[in-house]
Amino acid sequence: MGLLSSSLLGKEPFTYSISPQQIQPGNHAVLRVSVPLEKEETEASVQVNDRLLFEQSSLHVLEKSSQRNSCCLELKYEITGYNTEKIKLPPIEIKTESNSFSTEASFLEVLTLREPQDNELRESFSTLTVPFPWLKWARYFLSLLVVGAVAYSLIRWFKRISPRKRLQHRPAPPPPKEDPLKWLRRQIEELKRKLRDDPTNPQLVDDWSHMIKGFCEKSELGPARCWTTSEMQKAIKTDSEIHKLIPCLQESDWFKFQPVKNQKIAISDLITKFISETESHLFLCGN
Repeated sequence: MGLLSSSLLGKEPFTYSISPQQIQPGNHAVLRVSVPLEKEETEASVQVNDRLLFEQSSLHVLEKSSQRNSCCLELKYEITGYNTEKIKLPPIEIKTESNSFSTEASFLEVLTLREPQDNELRESFSTLTVPFPWLKWARYFLSLLVVGAVAYSLIRWFKRISPRKRLQHRPAPPPPKEDPLKWLRRQIEELKRKLRDDPTNPQLVDDWSHMIKGFCEKSELGPARCWTTSEMQKAIKTDSEIHKLIPCLQESDWFKFQPVKNQKIAISDLITKFISETESHLFLCGN
C-alpha cells in the first residue's frame, strides 16, 4: 500500500493500494483508489483519467467499479497478467471540484512457482461422472403424486359443498378519446396567452407547428410529429381542411431555418396570422 501525492489534501487521505503485489499468471489482484470528497461533491463531478491503465499491453483490467461513501469515492480495478514479469502500473489522474490527484508508480509482479527448467507435462485426469440419485428422485415423484391427488380431491369436495357462479370478468372500457377540435381550441388559447406574455419569443413559431401536427395525429391522419412539412403535404389529402395550412407550415419552416432571423418579420404578427388561418380553416368550416 502506498500513500500518493496530491495537489491539495482533503480531510481524508488519498490512498492507493494493490493487493496482492505478487500473483501467479492468470490470478487476480485488486487495485484500490480512495479519493476524498466534500459532502456536496458527487461521483459525477469526479474526472478519472485511467486510459493508460487500460492500454498497458502486459496488463489486463478485468473489471472496474466505483462506490461513493460518506467521505470518499472508492475506485476498484481487478487486474491480472499472464506473462511472468514485473509490470509497472501507469499513473491514474483524478480531478475533483476542489482537488487533483495522481498515483505514484507501483509494480505488479507476475511469477510462477515452477522452476525455470521445469517443463514437465502434468498428468491430466478425466472428469468423474456424478451418479444420478434415482432413489431420492423416486421419493420426490411419489410424494408429488400423493400431494396432487389430495389437492384434486379437496378441490372437488369444495366445489360440491359451495357451488358458486364464477364472476365474469369484463375488460375495462377504454378511456374516452378527447375530441381533437376541443384539444386544438385549448392549445390555441394557451398559445394566445404565451403571445400576450412574450410577443417576441421565436419559440412560439415552433409551438404553433407542433400544435398543428399534434392535431393531425389526434385526428388519426397519420404520425405527423415524425413528418417534415413536405412529407405531410404528400400524406394528407388535398381536399382536407388541414391541407390548407401547408403554406403556413412552409412559412414557419422558412422562418425557423434561416441562418439569421428576418428582423423585418414580427413574431407577434406571424403567430397572429397562423392562429387566424387555423381558426378560419378548422373551426369555421362546419365544425
